[in-house]
Parts: sequence; C-alpha cells; structure tokens
Amino acid sequence: MGEKHVIDTALTSLKQILLEFPLKAVYITDKDWNVKKSPKKWSRKELLGHLVDSSFNNLQRYIRIQHEDIPHVVYHQDNWIKAQHWQKLPVARILNLWEAINWQIVHVWEHFPKEKVNLLLDISKETKEIHTFAEMIGDYINHLKHHITQILPQMITVIAAIGKNNELGKGNDLIWYLPADLKRFKKLTSGHHIIMGRNTFESIGKPLPNRTSIIVTRDKNYHQEGCLTAGSIEEAVELAKSDDEIFIIGGAQIYKQVLKSEFVDRLDITHVHESFDADVYFPEISSEKWKEVSREDFEADDKNKYDYSFVSYVRNSQEKV
Repeated sequence: MGEKHVIDTALTSLKQILLEFPLKAVYITDKDWNVKKSPKKWSRKELLGHLVDSSFNNLQRYIRIQHEDIPHVVYHQDNWIKAQHWQKLPVARILNLWEAINWQIVHVWEHFPKEKVNLLLDISKETKEIHTFAEMIGDYINHLKHHITQILPQMITVIAAIGKNNELGKGNDLIWYLPADLKRFKKLTSGHHIIMGRNTFESIGKPLPNRTSIIVTRDKNYHQEGCLTAGSIEEAVELAKSDDEIFIIGGAQIYKQVLKSEFVDRLDITHVHESFDADVYFPEISSEKWKEVSREDFEADDKNKYDYSFVSYVRNSQEKV
C-alpha cells in the first residue's frame, strides 16, 4: 500500500509539473534564460538542458530495468551538458523536447510491471545497489523539483473568477456557484501561500486547508488563528518569500492595488460567461499589459450552471520591469 501510494503520488506530481512548468517558463525573458549568477553556475537555459539530458537518461533507465537483470545507470551529466550545446537552441525547442520525454516517462510509469519491485542497478564497475521502483521515481521527482525551483523566478499570481462585465461579488459574497472553478482554485493554490484582504478572509471564515493564509490589514491588533497578518501587500509577499508561487485571491481593493503595481506576474482567471448584479468588480484586463497564454472553454452542465473559461495570462515582456 505504501509503495503504491508513493508511485501514485509521483505520477500525480509529474503530470502537475508537466502542466505548470511550461506555462510559468513563458514569463522568463531571453536575457534571463542566459544569465549566469557566477562563472561556475549554470544558466537557466543550461539547467533546462540538464533536465532534458536527465529525463532522457531516466527514460532509458525505466525502460531497460523492465527487461535487463542488472541495467547500467551511470550518467556523467557534465560531459552531457558540454556535448549538447544547449545554448545554441531556442528555449521553446528545448522545452518541447523536455515535455515529450516526460510524457513518455508518465506512460512508462503507468505501465511499469507490478512484479518489478526490487531493482538491482549497476551504479559503477565496483558498485551494485538494490532500489525499489518507488525510490527511483521519488528521486526523479525530487531532482526535477529542485532544478525547476532554480529555473523559475518566484511567481506572484492573481487568481479570480469574474463575470461577463468583470463582476466579482455582491455583499461580500459570491454571486454564482461554479464547482469546477472551486476545484480549479483548490488545485492551483494547494501547497502555496494565499494573500487576501480582511473582508475576503472573513467571507471565507477560516484558513483554507493545505495553504498558508496571509491577511492584509491595517489593524495591527487583528489576528486569526492559523493565519499570518501583514500591513501591506509588500509585507505579505515578504512573508511568503520561500514559496515558488504566491496567489493573491482578493478582494476587489486588493486586486485593484496589485494590478496597478508591476510585481504581479500572472493572472489565472475563470471567466463566467454571464452578466450578474454585483457591487464589486475586477479591474479591466488590458491586452497591452497582459498576454493570454492558455484557455480552456466549457459549456454549462448539470453541476455548473453557466458557460465558463479558464484563462491564464502573463505580463507582456515589454511591461516587465
């Protein structure tokens, strides 16, 4: 049961990374891809090249251990990096290659023989080690996450659901019930810091599970159990500096304030294709400032009363400070 849980968790993690990483990487400029923090450090582009090499090496490893008693798994990453000349390729091509290899890894993991539990690996000429399949894929996910954290800058994302005329709510409450949006909100924000105004927190009524809630309020004596408080958006972001992605979840005044600033990198918006009676509205999303990078359109169904779309935007490169 424990082994199966580890494998299922790794599969879920890899699929999530495959869906999120390319979208976040869009925001990195060409200049930022090639910058080295020091002569001995890899640039983001070289790290991405390393991830391609590592993924390809591991894909071969996962395939071979199904058919060989003692597969050889040595991987000399520095030699690979020097040989591949990643700096000469466009980032989009490297990302596409990385995605293709990792979707194939997902396929291999999903169909890995159940009888293959303990795997004897030829680590070097002198060393052979036994590893479980769960240990191998767990190590792979940890390695992937480590380098993706190095590649991606911290992302600050505004997340909201808005009506046809940018409606947000009325009377400090939602004006529609859309289970698909709630499910998406939970999926995107779980494991991260969420920043909100005091009214938004009080409309929710409690800290959301598996997230760190930060409440922005001018009241220095305000406190809610299980939450952090901050006197400003900037202070809230500082409290969440260890997180690779921070979500700003409302309300209207907070949205208005952060969208006037330049530190928001991304918008994850659920567009509800209907007009509503509202008393608070989301700021206009300017096509000059924001570029649409993904869209999923859905029709109303038994559970979701209105047509809706999940749309992600990133700040246009010329708008980045």
